[in-house]
Amino acid sequence: MMWLVQMLQDKLRGTHAAATCQYPVTMQGKSLTAMTETDFHCKKPKITEDPHDVEVTFGGTVFFTCKAEGDPVPDIVWMRDSNEINMGDPRYSKLSDGTLMIENTADSDVGVYECMAKSPAGEAKSRAAKMHYQKTKEKPHFRRTPLDQEVEQGSTVRLYCAALGQPHPDITWSHDDIPIVPGDRLQISSDNTLTISNVQREDAGSYKCSAANFVGRITSVAYVKVNVVPSFTTHPENLTLKTGGLAELKCAADGSPAPIITWFKDGRSVVAGGRISFSSTG
Repeated sequence: MMWLVQMLQDKLRGTHAAATCQYPVTMQGKSLTAMTETDFHCKKPKITEDPHDVEVTFGGTVFFTCKAEGDPVPDIVWMRDSNEINMGDPRYSKLSDGTLMIENTADSDVGVYECMAKSPAGEAKSRAAKMHYQKTKEKPHFRRTPLDQEVEQGSTVRLYCAALGQPHPDITWSHDDIPIVPGDRLQISSDNTLTISNVQREDAGSYKCSAANFVGRITSVAYVKVNVVPSFTTHPENLTLKTGGLAELKCAADGSPAPIITWFKDGRSVVAGGRISFSSTG
């Protein structure tokens, strides 16, 4: 409509025309030639202050500022990652000047923020602003530590270890203070769980989980005991002796825990005493 006003005022001053305004309501009945641009309230929104990148600590409060002008006064709408923000979330508030306030910030709040100024005359979008967490220094601390275990030979052992810190700590494993190299029977998963398959006697010992970053280092130790079924390493042999001679029968066994050797004669256990004695090796 403004074009008609300008034409009537500038080019058709000698022309008789009957035209009155019906909208806005405040201008109803007013002669078009007596109106100015401001009477039409049709100035498109314009962003006068863009939001800026912010750095926030977990659980903190953050503010994004956005200011705009226009006629009529535009409404400020906030977007995160190109989606309009649900202001029903009690942590989100839009202040009277259009500033977005976010309280008790969480991981889900991280993203790219924009504001839009909207009115019947049009809309305008601000520059994008990013929210990211402030990187603080934090010594590692364990969330989970390995536990002592007693297992049977041939079974599977899982030792758990998890830690937090800033930067996120690196976790390493060692067996009897020797760094563990993953192989066929030893695997370290993405969550740092150590799995030992088909456990053997040599797998017994201490297992140390270490969590470290440039701020500090912590360790936790667990012990694995492997029970091994006894097996003979030396069998007694048949002997032929003269009456009154010395008979020495040898027997040795291996296992974990160390097996106790018992002798039998004709199905009955043999007890040391008199002419019978046992050596410390069985």
